[in-house]
Amino acid sequence: MNNLLFQETTSWMLIGTFGALLLFYEAYRIYKQNGVITETKLFYHTMTFVSFFQLFVIANFDINPMISFTILFSFFIIIILIRVFKGNKTIVIYEARSEIIFPILKTKLRDMGFSFEEKDGFHDEEAIYSITEEATKISIDGGILGDETKDYRISFKSEGRSYRIEELQLSLIEAYQAQNRDKIFWKQILTNCGLGVGIIVVLGFFLY
Repeated sequence: MNNLLFQETTSWMLIGTFGALLLFYEAYRIYKQNGVITETKLFYHTMTFVSFFQLFVIANFDINPMISFTILFSFFIIIILIRVFKGNKTIVIYEARSEIIFPILKTKLRDMGFSFEEKDGFHDEEAIYSITEEATKISIDGGILGDETKDYRISFKSEGRSYRIEELQLSLIEAYQAQNRDKIFWKQILTNCGLGVGIIVVLGFFLY
């Protein structure tokens, strides 16, 4: 019984620690990259991995913990590699204006010689750009909430990896970061840090 309690406590500590560290890292990324980041979903994938590992430990299956860890970690790495080589990526731009987001993307597409077709989305802050030659669709979505500034997501969906698309992504990130050079995104930074501290406090309260 004591051994099981120790395993459960250790598992929850791992989940809480990983979660808090990832939130602090997200806050640092937002600060360092001027509010323009790539959506890695690292928090989601890591927490899923740790949660499944915790399930194996608590359920006390007749499997060596190291074997369980190796199997789950292998699946985790495979998922990450698939995401990397598939070429899909989402760029998040915090507190931006539509009159900056859309013109910069169109200018970059033209400057790099892409032929594209533009389609309207479901609302005014959404648009889809199809690049047939690269088998890629780019969608911009700012959501329906917010007035002057919104958080925009530029999503790339490709059938395969394209170095021209990767070059476009880097160029867009640099262009949007240049617009935010003198801005600090306190709301997003403090939200992530606050959630990280909250996880640590709640974890400490329940464990001790």
